[in-house]
Amino acid sequence: MDRGATRATEDVDIMVRRTDVNRFAAVLTALPMNFTRQDRPDIVLFIVPDDPRKKSGVHLVWADEMIRLSCSVPSPKVEESERAAEGCWVVSLGALVRMKLTSFRDIDRVHIADMLSAGLLTAAVPASLTPELRARLESIEREEAENA
Repeated sequence: MDRGATRATEDVDIMVRRTDVNRFAAVLTALPMNFTRQDRPDIVLFIVPDDPRKKSGVHLVWADEMIRLSCSVPSPKVEESERAAEGCWVVSLGALVRMKLTSFRDIDRVHIADMLSAGLLTAAVPASLTPELRARLESIEREEAENA
């Protein structure tokens, strides 16, 4: 791993079925960190009282739902995850790329560029995308090639 290629983010996104939110909340709020739940119009957020910033919280991402009105495909299903070497469950690379290309915010494009520079995106990933998302990926690839 190229440690210089990593980015530090303070928040954690957890994909959960909307029907499981109360069960998940009970587990999270019982942890020693004293997480508190905040239901906001656009997100369910858990924060530590010592650091109440949205950017440092645990954000819930609804599985298999449109994250924003502008999205053309829903977020991945919980079943689109795999067990990482450390034992935790993470969204598959293909599903993560699809999420990033669907949202397509500046930070999402940066994350895709990082994945490209790290050589993580094999030919199988673009082949699994819709034409619209494949075009977005190609635009990032072109921009990265121009900036190289």
